[in-house]
Amino acid sequence: MKIGQFGEPFRSYGRVAGLVALLCLTLTGCLTFSQEQTPQAGIKSACSRYKLTPLPLKPAAINDSGVVAGTSEAYRAALWSSRKGLQEIPLPAGYTRSAAVGLNRRGVLLGLATNIKENQRAAFTFVHGKVTMLPGSQSRAYAINDDGAIAGEAILQGHATNAAVLWKHGTGIDVTNTCCGGVAVSVNNRLQVVGNVYNAEGHYEAFLWEEKHGFERIGAPGSFSSALAINNAGHVLIESFSQGILFYQDGKLTPLTLSTKFPNHPRGLTDSDVVIGSFGPFADADRAFRWDSQHGLCDLNDGIPSGTHWKLRAASGINRKGEIVGWGDYKGEEGVGFLLTPE
Repeated sequence: MKIGQFGEPFRSYGRVAGLVALLCLTLTGCLTFSQEQTPQAGIKSACSRYKLTPLPLKPAAINDSGVVAGTSEAYRAALWSSRKGLQEIPLPAGYTRSAAVGLNRRGVLLGLATNIKENQRAAFTFVHGKVTMLPGSQSRAYAINDDGAIAGEAILQGHATNAAVLWKHGTGIDVTNTCCGGVAVSVNNRLQVVGNVYNAEGHYEAFLWEEKHGFERIGAPGSFSSALAINNAGHVLIESFSQGILFYQDGKLTPLTLSTKFPNHPRGLTDSDVVIGSFGPFADADRAFRWDSQHGLCDLNDGIPSGTHWKLRAASGINRKGEIVGWGDYKGEEGVGFLLTPE
């Protein structure tokens, strides 16, 4: 499932405050790397070969039909396909910018709109030519499942702070119902929700919610932790301050070895436990990756022909066909979208 909170719809947008703190704390020694160092040193690579297609938007997700959701150069949520080209989504009334953060198999786009001062935001969906706003103020959505259930955060009626919200059938519910709020970041087709819950001291911890059993904390005990994604098998990616990237399955936490030399930023998890994202000493030197337990870490730059003038910086979405979308640098231009098609 897509890791919505790593979508980075606008370059001016920051990440969720709690995640920024976690990542800064987690990246031990990240300020000591020099720009001359490259993340390739010592990295195991077993890459497939890919055909690269430039895209006219910064991608957030791709579905099994090959439709890509992302953000256009005009800061508008948009869809792209090889058959129809680029389609910008109408702006919700009262907002000046928008970005796509998710897309399901039925073609429902999940978006985020902001006003000109960027102090008001609202989550919305787009399907069959219609924009629909999600209930709650200051809403932000991160992921959508194939039945249209949505994970995110919002100030719901009767709440004083942002709650971790699951929207379904046009209604938003607080899935943690705790004192200090939280954020839901991913939802699978079994209606399992993961996210982060906060306490009065500002501590945040990963949680898993199910309709039958309610919510439980699943982060490493005694450590700040953030859930990143859940797939349809119920497996969860977690980032822990003390233990790095963890894999949660059947109540057990297992360290996940991605890049052993540089910080890792997972952005997607498939049903077969393939992880995509970026790794590197700092953002300007990040490189897109694909990982699975059989082949290990693949720097996706090793999967494209040399001399193409591309540096693939981040992989943001993957579908069942193994098609990967993301962004990179091309001939000096940053944040250029790409589609990788396995050969």
